[in-house]
Amino acid sequence: MSHREEASGKTQDTLEKLCLSAGLGTPRGPPGRAGGSVWGEGSLGISAQTAASATRSQTKRMKKKKKICVVVYVLVTLEKEQLQIINDKLKNISDMAANHSQLLSSYSKQLQDEVKKLKTEVCPDEWKRFGRSCYFKSNEKKD
Repeated sequence: MSHREEASGKTQDTLEKLCLSAGLGTPRGPPGRAGGSVWGEGSLGISAQTAASATRSQTKRMKKKKKICVVVYVLVTLEKEQLQIINDKLKNISDMAANHSQLLSSYSKQLQDEVKKLKTEVCPDEWKRFGRSCYFKSNEKKD
């Protein structure tokens, strides 16, 4: 199981616990199944007779809570997926930055070596350095 799948399972378990603690069952599975593991009547934790005698306002509140729980579940799942995508992109950027840092370090070392080499190469007296070469300008005139 990947880290992503493991995190997904933890998120779903947490949301299911929240929904169960509100007496709403869980957001997974088809409605109407018994056993308290889906969003059916049996998942409300009350008998069919008690459910039938519940007032309309109580039923509406329960339906509203169910809808809210499902919406929260979906939003959290989507946000988790978006954050995972962002995390993956940031990791790629971090890896690229590390590669660039190594390249810059290598280039810096090469430049330092080149500067050291240029400083050690000395031209004779009265000669002028230009780049890597030494030039002599004569003051003698041709006849």
